[in-house]
Amino acid sequence: GPREVHGGLIRLTAMASVFSLLLALVLFGVLPRFRSSIIQSRTANSQAVAGFTDRVELGTIGQIRLDKAVVLRVETLEGEAPPIRHGYWRGLSFDHFDGRIWSVTPPIHSAPGGSPTFGIDLARRPARQALVQRIVREPVQGSVLFGAGEARKVSGAIHRVEVDVNGSLYAPGQMDERIRYTIRTEAHQPDDEALRRDRTAAPARREDAFLDLPALSGEIPLLAASIVKGAANDADRVRAVEAHLRSQGRYTDAPPAMNTAGGRSPVEGFLLDGMSGHCEYFASAMVILVRSLGIPSRLVNGFAGGRKNELGDFVELARSDAHTWVEVHYEDAGWVRYDPTPPDLRLRAAVPASFADRLSDVASAIELWWYQRVVDFDTSDQVQAIRFTYSLWQAWHEPAPRPEQTDGLAPASNWKIGAGKSALPVLLLVLIVAGGIAIARRLEKRSEGSVPMPGYYASALRLLRRRGHTRTPSCGARDFAATLEARIPEAASTAFRSLTESYLAERFGAHPASAGSEELAVLRRELPRARRSGRSQSA
Repeated sequence: GPREVHGGLIRLTAMASVFSLLLALVLFGVLPRFRSSIIQSRTANSQAVAGFTDRVELGTIGQIRLDKAVVLRVETLEGEAPPIRHGYWRGLSFDHFDGRIWSVTPPIHSAPGGSPTFGIDLARRPARQALVQRIVREPVQGSVLFGAGEARKVSGAIHRVEVDVNGSLYAPGQMDERIRYTIRTEAHQPDDEALRRDRTAAPARREDAFLDLPALSGEIPLLAASIVKGAANDADRVRAVEAHLRSQGRYTDAPPAMNTAGGRSPVEGFLLDGMSGHCEYFASAMVILVRSLGIPSRLVNGFAGGRKNELGDFVELARSDAHTWVEVHYEDAGWVRYDPTPPDLRLRAAVPASFADRLSDVASAIELWWYQRVVDFDTSDQVQAIRFTYSLWQAWHEPAPRPEQTDGLAPASNWKIGAGKSALPVLLLVLIVAGGIAIARRLEKRSEGSVPMPGYYASALRLLRRRGHTRTPSCGARDFAATLEARIPEAASTAFRSLTESYLAERFGAHPASAGSEELAVLRRELPRARRSGRSQSA
């Protein structure tokens, strides 16, 4: 009954609840540091995607494109992502080509300063048009990290970040792991008019790396010159080469055998014998042609296109979306992307989603939510949660910062987008603690009001109060009875002690009173004597 829910029990329950929530807050800070293969999710097929290493032979990407397994899931947190058709996620950039194999020279990696937990700055120059995306990457050979452009900052569940001489990112030791990270990239892609006012120029200190050519047939420079005939500037020359390959080439994932008679390389065979092949051949051919014109360029591989998961509001990129393209370096604009591969067959057909596709979207969205919110909620999420809470506190006390004052991975004005979801566990726990305490207090007051004080005990307290013996709120019932033993006659003290025990039994033990009117009568009769006796003694 209601009498069984007394104040002491409610206080004990409230204390236990608060302790449990405080313990949860402690675990919130501790558990992400105990990461293991038991906790960390693996993909059903943990085999790393091949082809993303610092040495790639022509034909590798074509093999990957036959696989439909998902490799990247990308959420845009800040900035405007391009349409699916124009989406590119850079993996590795290659500078050296021997006619058959692309490589990174020298194959040296360095570790930039900083911690992935708090974010690693990767460029001194801020992005002209920043794009911040959260990416879940499945196992990839070479431990490559992908981003939609040149990386400016990266953070997340990464043990260590390394950068090669071309600015490509790696997570060494995590080739066979699923990784979640947030990356800020340069999304600015200048238009042709701006590039015509610019000029191509090799990056400082690496002038020869992006102009080097293997031994080629004399027909290649002649072909390049014929393609750009009439072009007035570097930008138009590069665009002319791209347009020529797109219009004259034929895309296929199964290119015919190349004619390598006379020592021809595969890319020479592609250019001189019909231009039929997949993206690696088109991109390699474009680099060869523009370098023949003295224009610095490099080959890039990664993923392009993809499919939008409408339910989860993210883009899925499968192994079949692996792609290779070209970047040309301009004096002011830096590296600019060109894609010489005909897009009609490379991109997935825009067909209405089938029932099976929708089921797959549901499963993928649930998997991503569970992985990000439960399995892989890590230290970087805690940092973002704390930053988000602090940003809210700042918003109540300070004016919002101007855009030029917020150059970082997740500026305060955008933490509501990027970190809000990560902050929810913290805010939820705080609200639960505060709400639990408030509810406990209200229940205690309601409990006290639901079982009124017995009349006999209230009458006894009034009698004692009239004679100068008042029970204070901090004094327990038994303690008060004990203090009266030396202050009132023994008969009155015995009667009041009996009334006190009856009161406690009835109020907190739900037992019927064993004392009442008779003891109250004794108290009334004896207290006046105690008052007169006290006066006579004082006299």
